[in-house]
Amino acid sequence: MRPPSGARRNATATRAWRDSWTTPGTGSAGAWPGFPPLQKAQLIRLACLEPIAKGLHITHWSSADLARQAVADGIVAAISARSVRRILREVDLQPHRTRFWKTARLDAQFMERAVKILWVSVHTPS
Repeated sequence: MRPPSGARRNATATRAWRDSWTTPGTGSAGAWPGFPPLQKAQLIRLACLEPIAKGLHITHWSSADLARQAVADGIVAAISARSVRRILREVDLQPHRTRFWKTARLDAQFMERAVKILWVSVHTPS
């Protein structure tokens, strides 16, 4: 039994649309056209910076923030947050997962406490 003519036409249109996204030379149907390697490298470099380096008062990058900043910096004319996530996933980069630690200020109060703790540590019998 043949499918209705509308379904055949729809399947043909879908196949044509899918094939229109084939990356030349790869032969992989359905591959999305990407950004040039230089733009990807610049976006990755941007993601490795802390947002404060760009004058933003945020603690970490989101995909939307990176997309807006990439356009503002002239890296790309337009890019979606989804494309940013895809590019960063290719290099296994997750700028939203960064570690923070508290570095003590080396003032007189810190030194006084550190000396007491280290003295106990040194003079405790094993």
